[in-house]
Amino acid sequence: MASKEMCSAFSENFLTCHICLGEYKDPRVLPCYHTFCLECIADHAAKNGVQNKFFCPVCRQEAPVPPGGLDTLVKNFFLRKVTDFMRDQKAPEGRLCEYCKHKEATLLCQGCPKTNQLCATCRELHDSIPALTDHHFVPQSQIDISVNPANKQTQLRQILHIAQYCENHDGELLKFYCKEDDTVACRDCILETHSKHDFEKIADVVKAQRVIIQAKLRCLPNGKLSRFEKVEKTIVRTEERLTENQTKILRLVDSQKLAMTKQISKNSKTIERELTDYYQQVEKYVREQTDAYLLDVKQHLETYRTKVQSDYTKMKRCLDEKSNTISEEVKGLTSTQVKTLEAEKDRIAIPMCSKGALRCAYHYGINAIIVSDYLTHSVYAVTPKGDGRFQYGLRDQIESGDEELDDPRGICVDMFGRIFIADCRNDR
Repeated sequence: MASKEMCSAFSENFLTCHICLGEYKDPRVLPCYHTFCLECIADHAAKNGVQNKFFCPVCRQEAPVPPGGLDTLVKNFFLRKVTDFMRDQKAPEGRLCEYCKHKEATLLCQGCPKTNQLCATCRELHDSIPALTDHHFVPQSQIDISVNPANKQTQLRQILHIAQYCENHDGELLKFYCKEDDTVACRDCILETHSKHDFEKIADVVKAQRVIIQAKLRCLPNGKLSRFEKVEKTIVRTEERLTENQTKILRLVDSQKLAMTKQISKNSKTIERELTDYYQQVEKYVREQTDAYLLDVKQHLETYRTKVQSDYTKMKRCLDEKSNTISEEVKGLTSTQVKTLEAEKDRIAIPMCSKGALRCAYHYGINAIIVSDYLTHSVYAVTPKGDGRFQYGLRDQIESGDEELDDPRGICVDMFGRIFIADCRNDR
């Protein structure tokens, strides 16, 4: 995978349009072999062109507008393929913030041994830790380590190697150039799509174009050629300086590593001591709060227990008073009723049930004594006071009708208050 520095340098020198200064979009080649974005060169021709002609923005050579318009200009298929390839390259690992893992790292902490590449946001988090406040930060731009020039050449060769293969047919080299479609094609593409088109081998096209380019180069002023040579020498010197800086930085990293290891060990002990002290403070605080809370709960429970006992004593005293009052009232009422019944007992003028001719039963529903008198052939009811309630059957008359009795010998009252009479001689 190409490095970030390699991708940036390659794009800036070979994949940048001279008009918009951005990466090529639909690159087209002018007769002078300079390449521009189709949209950029079309806008340039519209503003500066005269009579279907315009001048190259770089070398000022006159360029005619093709009969079909600028859309028919030759496509620079090689630069288009390389642009697409370079766009897919990823930034090298280690450039993301080692804390949040999604922002670009812009600072290097010289006090942290491992997670030392941070973004600006995470540095605020880093500085909020008391044990890390004395760490020193260096901008990444001041210590940017370039890749080895030999690796750059290897990566460039890899890019160019990948660009030689067909995108539609794996492993097939792009060996042919189709003039009608203005594109390169492999052997399978020729058989499938371009068999009836005018096409040539790329090697032949390259030879022809090389001759033209060499002729163009011979026409260039010596000043431009010397400028290219100076740029090349400058690049070589820059690469050498970068390599030297890389060595120095690696030594600096090793020394910083030792210093940071010692500092980390010291900070670790400090942090451990601070954590222990903080834990003891928290534990003491929690214990005090717990004791205070338990004491408060105990006091509330004691208050509640005292109140409940007081309420219980009051209720018990009240119940005892009410119970004694009711008992006295019941005793007085009972005594009064007993005396009344005894007085009434002497007053009731009814025959007693102890005589052989009478049978008695008490009817609680009407509060009366039911008497069966077989001598008078009747059944009657009287209250304890001697008041008559009803009579069934005529006294001293023997009948056999539904409402008459003949020798009633037994009487009883069931739990529902129904009266049963044993009418002996009527057999019912």
